Amino acid sequence: MFGKGIISDVRYTFRHGPGLRQMHGTIEEENPGGSTITVTTAGTYYGWTTSEVYHVQGVTADFTGTSDGLVPDDGGNFLMVGSVSFRGTPNSTIECGIFVDDVQEHVAFRRKLGAGGDVGAAPIATCLTGIDGGDKIDVRFTANSNGDVVIIENLHWSIIKIYE
Repeated sequence: MFGKGIISDVRYTFRHGPGLRQMHGTIEEENPGGSTITVTTAGTYYGWTTSEVYHVQGVTADFTGTSDGLVPDDGGNFLMVGSVSFRGTPNSTIECGIFVDDVQEHVAFRRKLGAGGDVGAAPIATCLTGIDGGDKIDVRFTANSNGDVVIIENLHWSIIKIYE
């Protein structure tokens, strides 16, 4: 049976041999008042810059540049997982992209907001991808019209190294 609610803390265990270590990182924001990202130019992605560190091991939280992100110490295959609750300009189409070292890798979601100022929720990503050590992985937002805003209420962004 499934209940209602938000999963905000997932516990997991890796079984690994000598010399291997867990690598994972999570940054998040929980702000019911919201943090605003203004899309000055439609189609241009703007970074999320109001996150906090939740937990990191073998990964550094990087708050420099145009977007907050996660930087793994070593490369490998990583599971990227995230979710966001947001609102914004009525009738706008909001898109979130995943970036690795400032290059867009994936479109994580695209959602049209209603006319009534509703709060939308969406998974950012659940995907596996190869990442080099030292690469910065972050999420950014855009909209379909100049001047649209995205107001982040909750955002959780994690990367977890998957050992072969």
